[in-house]
Amino acid sequence: MRDMNYIVNPKTIVEIAENVNGYDKIKPFLDKVDVLLTAKGVAEEWTLNQNPDEGFGSSDTTFVVKDYIDCLIDEVMLWGQLKTGFPNGFLGIVER
Repeated sequence: MRDMNYIVNPKTIVEIAENVNGYDKIKPFLDKVDVLLTAKGVAEEWTLNQNPDEGFGSSDTTFVVKDYIDCLIDEVMLWGQLKTGFPNGFLGIVER
């Protein structure tokens, strides 16, 4: 992937995700996943799809992190067991 000015830095996405409630449920499966490469893909997609006339706030960052975690869940094939959600109003990883 080419270098670009991401709306959210991929390393920031990884760091935020590691603090999401339930991340420990997928962490043991991530040893074969290049988490930074996944974060770059998500960041690039969001950056390319962002309308420059619209603002980008903290809730938008939450949805970037949600998309990233959804990608990780898919990559480790846990989509039948886990999903992202907003229990108690905050992003988390929950069982299906």
